Amino acid sequence: RVTNNKIFIIGNGIEMIEEHWKEKKRDKIKIGYVGRWSDEKRPEIFLDIAKKIKNIKPSIEFEMVGIRMKSNIIKINNARVSFIGEITDYSVLQEFYKSLTFILITSYREGFPVVIMEAMSQGVIPITTNVGGINEHIVNYENGILINEKDEELIISSFVDCILKLISDENNQIDYISKNAFLYAKENFGLNLFNKKYRKVLTQL
Repeated sequence: RVTNNKIFIIGNGIEMIEEHWKEKKRDKIKIGYVGRWSDEKRPEIFLDIAKKIKNIKPSIEFEMVGIRMKSNIIKINNARVSFIGEITDYSVLQEFYKSLTFILITSYREGFPVVIMEAMSQGVIPITTNVGGINEHIVNYENGILINEKDEELIISSFVDCILKLISDENNQIDYISKNAFLYAKENFGLNLFNKKYRKVLTQL
């Protein structure tokens, strides 16, 4: 958009690999975390969510991808979470996203994470704390889930309740949100749109 006819704000763009939405497997639920281990990302909350979920539904898989995690591998293993490592190949990362049902964002501070864009492009449902610019794109229970709690214990219980509710839903709400996430990503995050916006800016300079 244009502010005072001088400042142009253009969001990030990603490569959309999939042309069509593909239904998620309901017999194999996998939940992911993609990012670095840092205070603002609060990966410990992801581990606490995993512990609580796996005590109720042991078959649900939790996997983490990212950097600065090896020093916390004992915590990760104790939560029965798999650490995949750092993925630098974009096509491999896309395959990882494709295997997920949900991506969890547990941060207390964000802009709008590229992780959400990449996950949504594979029909992965983002379940995320409502921080930064995330609610500019995520509509609750339409193309993702927003967690509005501020207290960490309430955040954890809200994530857990939301996940359990979705996986036990007989009305295929997972498919509804997953498809909407994919379509939103296709319409709003593709590189073609990103390039189009840049060309428009250049013609107005």
